[in-house]
Amino acid sequence: MMDNSVIYVRIAITIAILLMGFVFPKNKLVFIVQATWLIVLSSFNTMSGDWSGNESLYNITTSAKNVYGFLAVFFHNQNASFVVFNGVLSGLATLLILYIILKYASNPNMVLSLWYIFPLIDNIVQKRAYYALGIQLIAIALLFDKKHKIRNTILFEVLTLVAYQIHSMSIYYVTLPFFLMLDKKWQKRCAMVIVIVGFALRGELQVLVNSIINNDAKTDLYFNTLAQTSSFTHTIFWAGWQIVQLLMIIYMNKQKELNGKQSIIESLNWWGLTLIPFYSFNPVFTRVFRAVMLYNYIEITNKYKREGFLVNKLGATVVFLQIIFLLISFYIFDISNSTADMMVYPVFRNNWILGLF
Repeated sequence: MMDNSVIYVRIAITIAILLMGFVFPKNKLVFIVQATWLIVLSSFNTMSGDWSGNESLYNITTSAKNVYGFLAVFFHNQNASFVVFNGVLSGLATLLILYIILKYASNPNMVLSLWYIFPLIDNIVQKRAYYALGIQLIAIALLFDKKHKIRNTILFEVLTLVAYQIHSMSIYYVTLPFFLMLDKKWQKRCAMVIVIVGFALRGELQVLVNSIINNDAKTDLYFNTLAQTSSFTHTIFWAGWQIVQLLMIIYMNKQKELNGKQSIIESLNWWGLTLIPFYSFNPVFTRVFRAVMLYNYIEITNKYKREGFLVNKLGATVVFLQIIFLLISFYIFDISNSTADMMVYPVFRNNWILGLF
């Protein structure tokens, strides 16, 4: 049994690396340290909360009927264990995340620091959702280029379907390009109508989702088993969680004229409101929004500008608000209800490369 002091040292290292990103938001060496530690935590993790279920799925997957199956069969043929399989795919997902941050962020280290706060632990634990996340981030980036709108929309849908064949929740992104075709006024109206209709037809959502993903076991887990803890209060809280992210982007964008990418990211957050009816079952559906969250972090930290010891008011305000929001999110998702023993500590306890030292 590992001494708890070792776990606390690893957590302390993570916090120190996180804080470095806020102090040195552009430093290349700090980014390399942050990125390396992120790869170590995600790619070399073993026996975290969802490990056994994902390992069992990998071991029983012998048919290349989808992208996940194809990858599993390929790794089986190389006699690779789930540790290797997860290590490679998590590493690739992390590299895609790092690529997006470097491409769009003015303060990349600060973006990584926010990512470290939340949803780092969830990403490491959830495995398949993390593999799909990397693909979905690249797909969304295609939508920023309006010069090749038709081509990129098609590529977006293709990548979304690839991500869907790794994790079923990615299918929801198929709707995104159609939402973006609407002007801002109709996007807002459409989001509101979908939320209202979603609650009105709440009892039919499981049937609708199952008709799309055709997986009774999965929909039963999401809409019945996990939904046993749902309540009106929980629904209001998670709706507020989603709305806060939109309000933060709106507040930030009101301060200046938007470019095309900023406008699209605001639209992504309006689209995110349509997930609220699903939150009435369980916050597990917040995974769908995680790709948008990274782009939110990028836009928020891009507003942070420092000259010497002086920081602009807007940048300091939105970054501070985002830190508070993410600390609350981390507490709710990973700490409250005594879930730290299942979610947090195993990430730092069970890492085979760290175990070599």
